[in-house]
Amino acid sequence: MHMLRPVEPIPTGLRARKKLQTRLALARAAMRLFEERGYAATTVDDIAAEANVSRRTFFRYFKSKDEAFIVDPAGKLKALHVALAEGPPDEPTIAAVRRGLLALTAAYFEPDLVRAEARVGAREPAVAAAALAYQVKWEDELAREVAIDLGVDVVTDPRPRILAHATVAIMRAGVAAWLQDESIGQPVDAVADTYDRAIPALQAILAMPTG
Repeated sequence: MHMLRPVEPIPTGLRARKKLQTRLALARAAMRLFEERGYAATTVDDIAAEANVSRRTFFRYFKSKDEAFIVDPAGKLKALHVALAEGPPDEPTIAAVRRGLLALTAAYFEPDLVRAEARVGAREPAVAAAALAYQVKWEDELAREVAIDLGVDVVTDPRPRILAHATVAIMRAGVAAWLQDESIGQPVDAVADTYDRAIPALQAILAMPTG
C-alpha cells in the first residue's frame, strides 16, 4: 500500500482560472476547426474568430496554432514545478511527481478536448509531431525538477531523466486507456490508476546504482 497524498488542484486565483478558461476555449475552437478544415487550412485568425476573441488575445496565450493544440505547455510544466518545489520536505519524489501529474491532468485534460486531440492527432501528422516535440521538452524540464528534488546532477545521474521519461509515458498510457474505455471515469482517473500500478517500476528506477 502506497501512502500518497491526494490530488491537489493547481494553485490559482480568479484571474488565473479565467486565463485557463480562455486557453481552453481557444483550444476547443482550434480543435473544431482542425477537424472541419484540416490543420494546414486553419489560420490563427480563424481560431480567434471561432473563439470570439481578437488575434491579439490569441497571441497573449499562444505563440502559434501548434501551442493551441498543446493548450498550455508552460502551465503544465508549472504544475509539476509547484508539486516538486512546494511539497513537504519529507514527501517522496514519486509522490510529488504524482501530485503534479494529476494536477495538470485534472486541469487540462477535458474529456471532449482529449477525444478531439486524439482524432486530430491521428489525422494530422504535423499536429502529432508538435505534440511529441512538446513531450520531449516536458521530459527535459521534469528531469531537471526531479534532479533538484533528489539533490543530484541531472547530467551525471541517469535516474531523473529515466523517471521523467517514464512519467510522460505513464500519462500517455493512461490517456490511451481512457480513450479505449471511458467507463473508467475521467482522464485523470485513468492516469492515476496507471501511475499507481507503475509505482514499483518507478521505485526501481530510483533504486538504480548511480556509480
